[in-house]
Amino acid sequence: MTNMNTKVNRLITNDDLRKANELNDFYLRFDTQNCVLECREALDSLVIENTSDRIIVDQQKVCSIFSRLCTKKSTGPDGISALLLKSCAEELTVAWCPIFQQSRPGRSTEDAVNTVTYFITKHLENPKAYARLLFVDFSSAFNTVQPHRLIQKLKMFNVNSFLIKWYLSFLTNRTQQVRVNHTLSELKHISIGVPQGCVSSPILFTLYTNECSSCDHNNFIVKFSDDTAILSLLHEKNDLSVYFSVISRFAEWCDLNHLIFNIEKTEEMIFDLRSIAGEGKREYLGIYVDNTLSWGIHVDTICSCMQQRLYFLRRLRLYGVDQKIMWLFYSAVIESIVRYGITVWFGNLTIQVKSKLARLVRIAVKTIGRKEILSLESLYEQSVLREAHKIVVDPLHVLYTEYELLPSGRRYRFPMCRYNRFKKSFIPFSIKLLNDE
Repeated sequence: MTNMNTKVNRLITNDDLRKANELNDFYLRFDTQNCVLECREALDSLVIENTSDRIIVDQQKVCSIFSRLCTKKSTGPDGISALLLKSCAEELTVAWCPIFQQSRPGRSTEDAVNTVTYFITKHLENPKAYARLLFVDFSSAFNTVQPHRLIQKLKMFNVNSFLIKWYLSFLTNRTQQVRVNHTLSELKHISIGVPQGCVSSPILFTLYTNECSSCDHNNFIVKFSDDTAILSLLHEKNDLSVYFSVISRFAEWCDLNHLIFNIEKTEEMIFDLRSIAGEGKREYLGIYVDNTLSWGIHVDTICSCMQQRLYFLRRLRLYGVDQKIMWLFYSAVIESIVRYGITVWFGNLTIQVKSKLARLVRIAVKTIGRKEILSLESLYEQSVLREAHKIVVDPLHVLYTEYELLPSGRRYRFPMCRYNRFKKSFIPFSIKLLNDE
């Protein structure tokens, strides 16, 4: 379907120019449809009723952003260093102000995984219940976005017309070259996709796919940028036709919007605690999900990474690096992989697995030479409370309705729990902590 495995007879050559041109053609493989005319028609359909809608960005804000740039980072494709931008912040502010657009806060990957696992564990509380989760992988998702379709979707959201015109100009008729050693390929134009690495690209892709959703209350399409999962909550006597119809409609929508499935990486996982045939696993947004929801595989991965990074911590100690620097290294390189997604997986770990993880933490702290240590349980509780406080003040969050205040207005209603798997999951445990505050 993606034509990625199609064998093409290519000449083996040492000619850098030919290599560069072939690579450039490969990166342009999705630009098979000339959509310039459609983009022009979509642009003509934009009606600018009020010129006061023009985007005005405060010059002081632009100057402040330039002044906070990290000078140690490498230059971008334009070759302009951060040191130059920072040193000439005041002089460049006037010129850059019209093209600045502030980014907007959004959801995290942890929110997405918590949402999926919460619905699964809650549903498995019911007798004879099981769930099916389809992990959808797109082939070069950002590179297949059609600008003219994106414009129509932005208009549906009542996005500022000037901003739509700016994005259309940004996305169409872009130039592209590939460099092999010191040789540049031919300059080619591309009018499809959103550039990867651009701050706006994930937001644009999210808006592009926003209308793709399920109307059935037991079927959910969970999306985080280009990572998509289709969750179906089923019972033993359920007819699977509804589940397959949701997938069929999703496939039709993707075909209409030129999003291509990567069949080899699209996988399904079944969660059925009554009978588990083999152990399935899948990495979803950086967390390994297994069909038993025991999270042992994910912890094994974390422990493997920690052991590798402990080597560098020991080398720092060998070279006599200051203890504060070693602690910073530990926090940034080792503890960070423990913290990531801890609200999802830590609650349902067995004592044996927790001990395995705690042992590596103790080794790291002992290597640094510090005696005080924040236990994994305390780290988990801090993370759960922080996430819960964000959810209860955000009515737009998917899990907001799960926090129901009692008539007293001081405590939250604790959900009914039949099994420890659900009782120890994020929502019930966070409600317990909130009520104990």
